[in-house]
Order: sequence, then structure tokens, then C-alpha cells
Amino acid sequence: MSNVSAMYLTEELKGQMATQEMTVYAALSKRKIYRDRLQKLLDPTAKFVGTKIGNPAEITGLSEEDFINKCKSNYDKAVAVIHNFHTLNAAITKSNAETIITIDGDSFTVAEAIVRYDQLNAEISFLNKIAEDVAKASATVTRTNTDKLSEDTITKHVTKVMEALSSTVATETDTDAINVMMDKIRADYITNNTCTIIDPYDHMSKIEGKMEKLREYMSQFNEALNICNMQTVITVDLLP
Repeated sequence: MSNVSAMYLTEELKGQMATQEMTVYAALSKRKIYRDRLQKLLDPTAKFVGTKIGNPAEITGLSEEDFINKCKSNYDKAVAVIHNFHTLNAAITKSNAETIITIDGDSFTVAEAIVRYDQLNAEISFLNKIAEDVAKASATVTRTNTDKLSEDTITKHVTKVMEALSSTVATETDTDAINVMMDKIRADYITNNTCTIIDPYDHMSKIEGKMEKLREYMSQFNEALNICNMQTVITVDLLP
């Protein structure tokens, strides 16, 4: 029992406490329920204290005895939520710190495995960003080269340059020399207009393999944690 939740407990509530055994899986579900209830703990309609003048027949529509019982009930329900949440949370945390699981030959406490699993999610996001860059770069290369390196575009460029050099070409009677000139214009254009990917670490050939390996590793973590949570039993003292 935590010091925080203990300070709320009345002797009557302490007498209602019952020891329960449950799997960590069940405890996680219960903890979520109590966490949600904690958010609703400060119900503005709930009364814990009231006032009266003299000896009225009713207090907010209730007899004095019923009003007192209602205040007690509101308090007891709130304390049960606080106590049960803290108790379950402490038991789960303790179990996670002590229980050992093995994943891909490595041993972790459950707490360590949960942290590592969260890190793997971040790593997946990292690899997804690299894959996105690879896809965008590949699309840019395809689009640019399709546009700039089509046979029609290259031919138009060679023709345009040859027309600009018409005075030089006109005095040239060697057909082979003209063909060499046209080939050079063509080759220079292709060299200067070819779009290529800059990929210092060769991500294009490695990214899919890395993603697959990481997803498989995450799957192993997820499976090991689920099995552990369904098999590990904890003991807690809870209020009804």
C-alpha cells in the first residue's frame, strides 16, 4: 500500500480490503479503468461535506442521515479509485522490474523490454523517413530523366546546337567529322542533364532489409511481452 493512498483510508475501508491474485494482463486492464475513473474523480455534483442551519428536515433533498451516508459513500468511492489505481500501478511496476524475458537470445527485465520496444518504434520512424527520401529521390530521377533524356528532347537539342554552329558546319565537308561533333553534343547534353541519386550509405539497397529486420524484432518483443503479461501473476489488496 502506498503512503499516498494509505492516508485516505478509514478503518472501515481497511476492513473491506480483499487480497486478489491476477495476471499482469488483467491488472493492466483494471489499471486503465481506474486511470479513467481518476479523471472523473472531481465530479462537481459529488458532495463530501455540507452545511445545515438548526435541525432541518432535509439537506439538499435528503434527510440528515441520508446526506451523511451519501457524503461517506462519495468519499469511499473516490478513495477506492485512488487506492486501487496506486496499488495496481505499484504491483505492475514491481513485477516489470523483476520479471526476466528473453528475446532473440538477449535477456531483459520487462521494464527494460518496454523501453526498448518504445525505442524500436522511434527507429521505425527513422527508417520510414529514409525510405520516404529514397522514394522521393527515385521519383525525381525517373520524372526528370523521362522529361530531359527522351530521344525527342535530345534530338531537338542536338539540332538546335548544330543550327547555331551552321557557319562552322557549312565549311565542314567531312561527314565523319560532323557526326563526331553531333555525338559530342549529344554526349555532353546527356552528361549535363542526367539526374542521379546521392545516396552516401547505399540506403536504396539496404532500407527494405533493415525495415523487415526491425519489424520482425518488434514482433518478437510484442509477442514476448504479451505472453509474459498473460502468465505472470501478481497479488494485490484492493477495495471493492
